[in-house]
Amino acid sequence: MLSLQKWITRDSQTAYAILFIVGIASLAVLPQLITGNMIIGSDSIFHFNRFFDAAQQIKHLNFEYAISTYGFQESGRIVNALYGPFLAYFHGMLVLFTPNWFIYQLVSNWILFIISGLSMFVFLRKGDIPIISSCLGAVFYFTTFSILYWVTRQGFTSWGAAIMPVCLALIFSVIRDKKVPKYRLSISMALIFQTHILSALLLCLIYIPIFIYSFVYCNTKKIFMINLLKEILLFFMLTLNIWYMYISTRLGNELITPFINKTMSLNTVNNNSFYWLVTPLFMIIFLIYLYVMLLNKHTILTITQFILFGIMTVFLILSTSIIPWNMLIERGNEIAKLVQFPFRFFVPVTIIAIYLVVSTKIPTKSLTSIVIISLVQMLGLFYMTLSNWTSDHYIQSGNKTVIFANDTLVKASFYLGDKKEALALVEKPTPDYLPKYTNKKFNGYSAYKNKIIDQSRYFKKYRQDNRLTVKYKGNANSTVIEFPVIVYKNTNIYTGNTKLDKSNFEVSEIGTPIIDKKFLHNNQIKICYDDPGVKYMLLLSVFSWLFILIKMATCKLNN
Repeated sequence: MLSLQKWITRDSQTAYAILFIVGIASLAVLPQLITGNMIIGSDSIFHFNRFFDAAQQIKHLNFEYAISTYGFQESGRIVNALYGPFLAYFHGMLVLFTPNWFIYQLVSNWILFIISGLSMFVFLRKGDIPIISSCLGAVFYFTTFSILYWVTRQGFTSWGAAIMPVCLALIFSVIRDKKVPKYRLSISMALIFQTHILSALLLCLIYIPIFIYSFVYCNTKKIFMINLLKEILLFFMLTLNIWYMYISTRLGNELITPFINKTMSLNTVNNNSFYWLVTPLFMIIFLIYLYVMLLNKHTILTITQFILFGIMTVFLILSTSIIPWNMLIERGNEIAKLVQFPFRFFVPVTIIAIYLVVSTKIPTKSLTSIVIISLVQMLGLFYMTLSNWTSDHYIQSGNKTVIFANDTLVKASFYLGDKKEALALVEKPTPDYLPKYTNKKFNGYSAYKNKIIDQSRYFKKYRQDNRLTVKYKGNANSTVIEFPVIVYKNTNIYTGNTKLDKSNFEVSEIGTPIIDKKFLHNNQIKICYDDPGVKYMLLLSVFSWLFILIKMATCKLNN
């Protein structure tokens, strides 16, 4: 093996490594390819709707960045603009170019395995791990639940986890050189922020102690701080689209916040979410091995190992019920509300643990055996989860899911060319980011089901003149019509060629407009989201990305 490596150049080694990771990723999706089954997890319907919305915008070149006019019952609600917008359009492309939801799910899982594997490979190589161990560590990573969370349940945390290792790759040079890496810090933070905001928060928490260490021991503290501030400013430029949308929406509306988990202590790795520790089984073995070995007084740690071991320990504690999560929720702690599920803190634990294990120079044969066994366990879990498709509980998206057909028709709809069919037969009234127009307590799920899902069948909705047109199809006996669309502060309503004044209509608790028929033309309205700042901030963000990527490419060519 060693003699063969001498004949292989570094570039070709990397090429073989990439082929190896892609090949194992292809093996990983075989259970789904062979069974032909789907997995409809807890968040599938929510994400399918937002990706379908992005796909239709791309298909028709009819872009509406702020509100959903194709997905989510064509309700005009805000989702993608506040939830990983750039990645939503990436998935929109996948949805557009795949023939049905089954193929989309198969392809997206395959891409996730590849991205996570390559991301971990880059991280390990930047940490001076030999190429064979880096390949094996990369494959091991996509057998962990950090990645399988999407594959088996459609938890979007996995997409943040997939790119987190490559975003962490810069820490080795920061610790070694005690300098702020030009462009890499801002791009890493912006990339993960555009993907999954909570993952960006976790990445930031990892960066903080590392940059503090480098600042303390650097010789040019003023230059260090100036460069750091430049990177922070550039990060904000690269993410202006999200910041502006979040601030403008929050200032103009009171939004229904995402689900608040009041039993957070149960969703920890030492309680109900123990599967994060044992998927694969070697994950917990790795942790035991690390704490036994690295806490041994005879073990000599490098400064990088020492810092990462400390960070891993903090995140491991945060992922357990040692932290009084339930009490924090009871006291209204906003950070705890944002976290929702403490097991999310286990993603950095997984990444760092893999690095620390392979950096201890574990024998290649042993590591190979570990990876093979973990792959077998992963394939078994994947196959078992896919087998639910043939049971009565094939949809795992919660008891609030509304199903409008028998099981045979519903299952068949996910294999149809018309992807909208499945979204019409299976709907989930998730109320996240809806406006709230009352101080009284109400059930957001029920309100959305009653006012949007149930009522939409009485209306025809379509895009026209860059606006969403909503026409009542029934015979209205009452003097008012409540339209199944969402109105925010910046949502304008038109009927005929007339823009309705806010005084011409009322809104329900979630923002559905209730309009007197005397103000309506042909019992129909058109809505659009009117905030010029959204477009300008989006353009600034896109141009910032183009500028920085061109700048980096130019620097590489000059070097």
